[in-house]
Amino acid sequence: PVTRTMWAGRRAAGRRAALCCWGAAVVVALQPGGAPQQMAAKEEEAVKVPTPPPTRRRKNVVVVLTDDQDLALGGWTPMRRTADIVAARGGLLARNWFVNTPVCCPSRAELLTGRHFHNLRVKPHDAGSGCMHVDEAKTNNATYAATFAAAGYATAYFGKFLNQCPSSPPRGLDCARGCTYFAYDGGPDDDPGSYVNATFFHYEDGAPHPVDATHPSPGVYQSGVGSDAEFAGYATSILGNKSVDWLLKQGRRAHTDDDDDDDTATVTTTPFLLTVGHRAPHLPATPAPWYATAFAENAAPRGPGYNASAETLAAHHWLIAQQGPITADEGAVIDELFRNRWRTLLSVDDAVAALFDALDAIGAADDTYVVLTSDHGYNLGEHRLPSCKLNVYDHDLRVPMAIVGPGIAPEAALAAMPASHVDLAPTLLGLSGAMSASSAGGVAPTYDGRDLSAALLAPRPTVDGEDDAGSSPITPVLVEYFSLGNVTRTNHLVDDPTSNTYRAVRVVDDDTGGARVDVLYAEFTAVDNLDNFTQATVTFREAFDVAVDPGQLHNIYDDLGADLQHALAADLDARWLCSGPACHDPLDLSTASLLLAFSLGGRQQEVLPGSFLSDAGDDPRTPPRVSTW
Repeated sequence: PVTRTMWAGRRAAGRRAALCCWGAAVVVALQPGGAPQQMAAKEEEAVKVPTPPPTRRRKNVVVVLTDDQDLALGGWTPMRRTADIVAARGGLLARNWFVNTPVCCPSRAELLTGRHFHNLRVKPHDAGSGCMHVDEAKTNNATYAATFAAAGYATAYFGKFLNQCPSSPPRGLDCARGCTYFAYDGGPDDDPGSYVNATFFHYEDGAPHPVDATHPSPGVYQSGVGSDAEFAGYATSILGNKSVDWLLKQGRRAHTDDDDDDDTATVTTTPFLLTVGHRAPHLPATPAPWYATAFAENAAPRGPGYNASAETLAAHHWLIAQQGPITADEGAVIDELFRNRWRTLLSVDDAVAALFDALDAIGAADDTYVVLTSDHGYNLGEHRLPSCKLNVYDHDLRVPMAIVGPGIAPEAALAAMPASHVDLAPTLLGLSGAMSASSAGGVAPTYDGRDLSAALLAPRPTVDGEDDAGSSPITPVLVEYFSLGNVTRTNHLVDDPTSNTYRAVRVVDDDTGGARVDVLYAEFTAVDNLDNFTQATVTFREAFDVAVDPGQLHNIYDDLGADLQHALAADLDARWLCSGPACHDPLDLSTASLLLAFSLGGRQQEVLPGSFLSDAGDDPRTPPRVSTW
């Protein structure tokens, strides 16, 4: 019979957390106060974990990347165990972290390479080519894994890579010792998608995994379905368990050199980079069987932007202005999708907790930076968009960004400053010490993003004890999206080739949680103009004072005045062509002054209320309300 292995920490206070799984499959379990052990249908000998290794000069890095997990609509809320761990370990929650492109392949490429979409895209524009316009030749072998590997790190990638996944490990994940590549493209959007019965490319130490019960051909892992499958064939459990097992192996390797012929253990100082790319909560958002009924009483947020009136949306670009109302039946579909998204994130929550437990078990927690984020946000009825992403508004652009590690504190400067996915790779390399090590070895990649490690390790600036966030120059976040054509979700067009190709800047000057400047400025054109996106080919413009209009419902472009309109357009023109350090340029002083004067002097509207959910149902894990940070 199928047995259900649940983490004891779910219901028994004070017990250690562990990764949830279903079926007669091996799981990693952390016992109260004890060492990790392997548990299966039959009793097995416990894995012996030696005394923690000495402190490493270069730090380890763990990145957990979800797919479609928003921040604005409560996507962080079901991650309660993760949130508790981040808080308990003094982690930082960045409240102004944005993606640069709100769709899977480009956003992942930007995060992995630290380069903007305009430097990664197929040129000249060729509709349908590349991975959602991404030139894979510019991406696959130029990820941060290649730089970490050049610095001597053991590297591993588990889960979704790009939507067109390399069948063999790209550079940095192909080393002959200590590297694992266990990756896939995420699978189809039709239920159950690749949440079950998924196929992964699997290489160990640069070589394809040999044929066995779970590998029907060399280098190919087939997860299977149901009780006979490893980890019940559920992708999140597979990725969680296998990534934990890889960490435990690093703990053993950190103590003994497996190549030694004698019995003398040789302590090594090989640091590691681990990336885990979960499918959740992407469509079809298929939950694990053990979470299939969670959140039964919850519904998607019904904030001011949900099913906004035609009159409210009339001043938006054509894709938004032409949206029909969300019907009651469509609303029911949105609500069930919302519940399933949260359900899938419960399994991610388990996997993250298990990663932290494994770091503790091998004595690496104090030497490891852990990053938790998403490739972009989502639509759940805002602007009458029933699902998907692809749009310029904050429900698609803002994502969770939590960072835990040595020297980081919740009040560090990055908690408030605007930053984005192109900043992650250089920041991780700077934090860990891998950048200097790889540069010494002759590897010095170009990054469009900034190394923000100093902002993670330093407090926010103050003057006479008062916050002085505005003393730093404002560096806008560049956003760019190139239409994928006519895309329909739940009877609504959510993308189109004529009006929904755009470039934009998010300008935020955050003053202790109350932004003095919080503006979105966007320019739209047809995707066929991609190679000639200039002011002459711009077909529509939008601007929003997000501090008073968090739903981006009131286009105030015509109210900006000619000077500010021209200044924002000029700034965006320059960023659209930027490469390397030129992308770091802050707003010039005159533009910043115009924005500040407008923001502080032109706000006449009341701030729109935030979204929240009604009290939850009986499920013990159901949070009562949507939370942000």
